[in-house]
Amino acid sequence: MTTNDEQIIDEIIDSYIQLPARGGRQQRQEKTHQEWKRILQRESRNGFGQNSVLVHRAIRTSGKAYLSTKQVFVSTNFVVYTMSTYEEALLLSTWMTTIFYQLICEVTSKDQEGMRKMEVADINTTFIPQLDMISLNTRNRINEIKDEIVFLNLKNPEIRLKYDNDAKYYVYLYKHFANIKAVVHTHSTNTVAWAQAGRSLPVYGTTHANTFYSEVPITRHLTNEEVTESYEWNTGKVIVEAFENQNLDPSAIPTVLVNGHGPFTWGTTTQKAIENSLVVDECCQTAQMTESVRSNAEKLPQNVLDKHYYRNHGANAYYGQN
Repeated sequence: MTTNDEQIIDEIIDSYIQLPARGGRQQRQEKTHQEWKRILQRESRNGFGQNSVLVHRAIRTSGKAYLSTKQVFVSTNFVVYTMSTYEEALLLSTWMTTIFYQLICEVTSKDQEGMRKMEVADINTTFIPQLDMISLNTRNRINEIKDEIVFLNLKNPEIRLKYDNDAKYYVYLYKHFANIKAVVHTHSTNTVAWAQAGRSLPVYGTTHANTFYSEVPITRHLTNEEVTESYEWNTGKVIVEAFENQNLDPSAIPTVLVNGHGPFTWGTTTQKAIENSLVVDECCQTAQMTESVRSNAEKLPQNVLDKHYYRNHGANAYYGQN
């Protein structure tokens, strides 16, 4: 160690000693300059190469893992996994900042001095994925979006992409509508026009009845408080509310028009949700054309609606079945 290195270390120690004690139950122990210097000399033996993932004992609450591209020296409060490449280090750190890994940490952590912490040995027992089992496509995708991933810790457990602000719409619907596996939201011209008119979509014909067993409902507008509080989440709320208030079955009517906004559709598969989105747009267009021909057009009789819907859906469906 050169004289210059010694001076730098002395300056770092002096600056650290002068820092105010942070809040919390565990206070920093007071040590002399020489005591801190001996600690640094001891810890400096814990050097790790580049492409290392640093996992702190506090990962349970912080939800953070650190990725170093240079040689690092860390305290014994860290577990370090040194990978052969930057890509592997990125994949591992991505896993360790997911809610799934944090839940593992939550189960593994122990009470210590009034806090929940993990021992280094505990971290080593957590699940570390075999990276060579991850497909190349998945690796490439993670690498593409690494700068767009936002992780919120267990106090607000959610993973989403920065640009995917619609996530809360979908989460609310998944929570409240059983049996849906995919949700689609578009701003297609015909459905948006109908939503902007603030109208539910009447059943004028069998094209509608083949897919939707009722009028397509329209939601109310969100209140000022709902818009300000959590716009996307409360949009999901007014959708569910529209179905509950009218005692509608979201499986039989897998679509809704959000007032002044546009359509949402869902289904048991992604393909089905997309199909429903296309169908409701066509139904909006034909309904508009129907009303332009006859403003007081009659709605489809219930017996015909029943026939067309149930020959396509349910235990006794027969039309178009393989």
